[in-house]
Parts: sequence; C-alpha cells; structure tokens
Amino acid sequence: MTPPEHTAPAPGGGLPWIRRHPRLHRNINRAVVITLILFAIGQVVVRTVELPMGWSLIRFVTYGMIVYVTIMGLLWLTLCSRFSRRTVWTVTTLVLVAIGGAASMIRSWSWTGDSWLAFEWRWQKTADERLEEYQKSRSSESQPVVAAAIEPITPEDMPTYRGTNHDGYVVGPPIREDWSATPPEVLWKHEVGGGFAQPVVVGSHLVTIEQRRDDEVVVLYDAATGNERWTYSTPGKFDAMGGPGPRATPVIHEGKVYALGALGHLACLDLATGSRLWSREILGDFGVPNQTWGITSSPLVHNDWLIVNVGGFYGGGLIALQLADGTDVWKSDGITAKEGQPPAVAEPQLQKAGDLPQATDGDHAVPQTGARNLAGYATPVIVTIAGVPQILNYDGIGLWGHAIEDGRILWFHLFQNAPAVNVAQPILLPDDRILISASYGKGSRLLQIKKDGEQWSASKLWEDLKSLESKMSSPVLIEGHVYGLDEGFLTCINPATGKQTWKKSRAAQFGHGQLLVNNGLLIVLAENGDLVLIRPQPDQLVVLGKFHVLDGEKTWNPPALVRGRLYVRNHHEMACVDISANTPARTAEAGK
Repeated sequence: MTPPEHTAPAPGGGLPWIRRHPRLHRNINRAVVITLILFAIGQVVVRTVELPMGWSLIRFVTYGMIVYVTIMGLLWLTLCSRFSRRTVWTVTTLVLVAIGGAASMIRSWSWTGDSWLAFEWRWQKTADERLEEYQKSRSSESQPVVAAAIEPITPEDMPTYRGTNHDGYVVGPPIREDWSATPPEVLWKHEVGGGFAQPVVVGSHLVTIEQRRDDEVVVLYDAATGNERWTYSTPGKFDAMGGPGPRATPVIHEGKVYALGALGHLACLDLATGSRLWSREILGDFGVPNQTWGITSSPLVHNDWLIVNVGGFYGGGLIALQLADGTDVWKSDGITAKEGQPPAVAEPQLQKAGDLPQATDGDHAVPQTGARNLAGYATPVIVTIAGVPQILNYDGIGLWGHAIEDGRILWFHLFQNAPAVNVAQPILLPDDRILISASYGKGSRLLQIKKDGEQWSASKLWEDLKSLESKMSSPVLIEGHVYGLDEGFLTCINPATGKQTWKKSRAAQFGHGQLLVNNGLLIVLAENGDLVLIRPQPDQLVVLGKFHVLDGEKTWNPPALVRGRLYVRNHHEMACVDISANTPARTAEAGK
C-alpha cells in the first residue's frame, strides 16, 4: 500500500506534488484561512481604534492587506484548490489580465490627504492638455499686455499667505449667511496649472504660481474676469507624492511680486508687467538640499527685507535678503549646521531626546549632495513675545524664535514627527502662550514662552496627542476657542486645557481643506472642493450652508477672500465666487 504522504493525486486541481504531501497542503490551507481572518480583524481594528498615524496609516494597512490577500488567494488557487486545472488557470489568467489591464489604463497616480489613491486615466486629457485647450479657446479674446495701474494695498486686500498677519483672519464687508435663499455665485471659473499655492489679491491684481508642463509659472490674472495678464516662467518641475507643482504662496508688496518655487527659485517681479527685477536660487546659493515635499514656506516681507525659511540639517535656517536687489542681509545658524553640530540653543533638547528621526538624502536634493533639510512647511511670521518683536518659525523639527535684526536663535522647542512634516501655523495666545499642532501622532501642545534677563525658555503647559492633529491646514482662534481640522474632521478645542468641546462627527468631515474667518463666521474650503459656511460655537457644529465649487480629488490650496469675493483654486481649476451680503436674492439653482 502506498504511504499516505505519497498517495497518487486525486482528480481535480492543485499541483500533484502538493497533494502528495498532506501536511504541506494543510499548512497552506491554514495560512490562507488565517490570512483572511487577520484581514477581517485588521479592518475592524483600523476602523474602530484611533491610531496615532490617522487615516493615512489605515489606508496603507488596507492596501497592504488587499495585495497580500490577493497573492495568498492566487497561491491557494494554484497550489491547493481542488478545482480542475482548466478552471484554476482560467481564473488565475483572468485575474492577472484584469490587474494588468487596469494598471495599463493608469497614466499616473497621486495621493489625497488621507492617502486615498487618485488615478489619472489614459483616456482622460491631462491637466496640461485641458489648460492648453482652455487657453486656445480664449486666444481670440487675448489682449496685448498693458501695464495695469497698481492699486495701493488696503486692509481688505489679501497680499500674502492667509492674510496680512498669516492668521486666517480677513477684514472686509459682511458675507451672506443664508445660502439657501442667496447661494454663492460663481463669477468665473477656468483651468489652471498644478501646484498648491494660494492666490494673492490686491485690487484688480490676482497672482498665483502654477506648474505648466516642465515650467514653474508665476501668473497675473485679472481678479474681476479671471483673464490672464502676464506670466513669468522658469524651468523646473517638482513632483512628489501629492502631485507636481510649486507650493509656496507669492507675496505682493509695493508694486512687486516675490514668488518662491518648489525647487528654490526666488524671483522679484514687477507687478504691472511681470518683468524680472532680480532672482536667486536659494538652495544652491546657500548649499542646502531640498526637502521631501519641496520648498513650501512663503516669503515674509518685513520693512526692507524679505525673510525666507531655507532650512538646514537641524532646521532653524532663515535668511534675510534686501527687497531691492536680493542681496544677503543675514543668515541664521541653522543654515550652516552640520550633522552632529546642531545650533547651540537646540543642542540640549536634541541630546535629551536621544534617537530622533534624522534628515536623510532626499530624492529632490538641490544640489544633489548633502542631507535633506528640515525646513518644514509653515511660514515664518513676526510676533511680539515678552515685549520683544521676533520671528516665529515653525519648521520640520520644532518651533524657533529668531531675533529680527540678525536672525540669531533666541529660543527653541523640539516638536518633530516621523516624516518631519509641520504645516500648521502656530497660534499666539495671550500671556505669551503658543499653540502648535501637527499630524502623524503628535497632536497639539501649548507652550509658555518666558524671558528672564537675557535667557529665554519655552516650557510645555499641556500636550494632547488626539484632540487636534493638524495635517495640511492651520487652525484659527475665534473668541477664545480654537477651530481646526483634526485629521480631516473639524473640531473645536479649549486652548486652556487642550480638550475638545464637541465630538467629531461625519457632518464635520471636510478632509484636509483650509479655513478662513470673516466677520465672526468660519469659511471652510473642503478637500473635495465644497465651500462650507459655519457659525463657530464651542458647544456644537452649526453649518449654515454648503456649496460645491471645485472639482478634483484634492483641494489643498488656501483661499483668498477680498471684499466679499472668494478666490479658490486647486491643482486643476480656479474660480471666483461672490459670497458678499449685498447680492439680491435669487433661486437656489443659480450658480451651481
């Protein structure tokens, strides 16, 4: 009698040599069953347990599970199933052909804020093709470039990132509150190039920076019509996980535009004509490579200087340039810091922290040597703390206070997550307290900044890992409470305690959008392109209206609100939406 481990293969599928070894056959079957059970348990866990890395980790776990289960299923079907050989190979071939066919239809892919995959299909027109088609359709209406009169900047203009004080507050006339009776009206809307910068608006001048094929392009539009007036192009294309294009918002100041590309090209342009007055390559000039998601911090104008966050191996790297000609004024210690030699102010905290995530060589290094810097993705601002005006810089490693006159580091507080992604603007609270927030498991922290003689200190008052994790947007302070997008859900926290004052709900899920405040109302530009008007109340979410304006899977660009007109864009489209209160009532269907 033939021993059991060498029995002749039974009729049906499975490889004969597998079926001749019952123990191996059973182990493979068990592995498949265990895999399916683990997949089911894993999906329950990632959807019910609040993980520190948020929805991004959940997506990656899910993608990994799908790939693993698919591979295990095909292995079981091929090696162990009792289906006929014809059935096995037919099913396997169909699955592989389906996977290969689907993959062949994808031209490119990118990630949303919560790490959903976003595909561009081969049968669709590319963003560049759609933009060029739009431009061709408007070519008959084009006019010769004529220098437009430069209006003086008023408090109601929005010449820089998140407004004059970079805090998301907008000065201007009242906006409409009943969107069912008087919905927002789209005045114009058209295709634009890629990138994630905010439009900046002064009078009739609207400036933004876009990716058009292999060029970074600064564009002046007519704010009233959306028509293009002039462009300034420079070769360069930064392309990372989120998609290609420049990130930093330009600045309009005294008839000039200061624009910074994702690869470090800094240009001063004439606002009227677009002609270049001077330019610098800030990464190459200061010997600093790029960071993972490109140069994102917007330039800061202060008196006669332009202050730029360049970064460095340990962060803390600011430069000041003359507005007139771009020549150097000063650079901070973080620019020249080498591995193992952090700025002196930061060294004690770094040594105490021990094994920190280190900057490593990046894929987008400019120049192609050296370590990736920790510039972070927030924008430096001017604040007064303990009676001393200073530059507040929140970069990839933490929060810094710099002296305005020479850039020297006054104080530092370590606050670094694994990918060194700090984006949200810090909020300066009364009594020299500062709220900082970040995603990837960091949460929020309230700091107390003190000055004792010549010594500065930054101590932690409280820390909460879950109440507010700001990933791509900045929270705002309204009547003593902080409103922000916590991993895509709008929430409200009490800054005195760090505790949420309402629980997150599906109704507050706006993705990784952006926030503005006007006349006590909160305007949310959601990641899916919806405009949402909210009456801020610390005890509950009150949504006054919702209006869809932009298409596309990710709207990350901050909006600009000027005299009741909201200028919004993403990496495909830009629009002007009238939300002023003095518009006559009309039907709810209009403007949609």
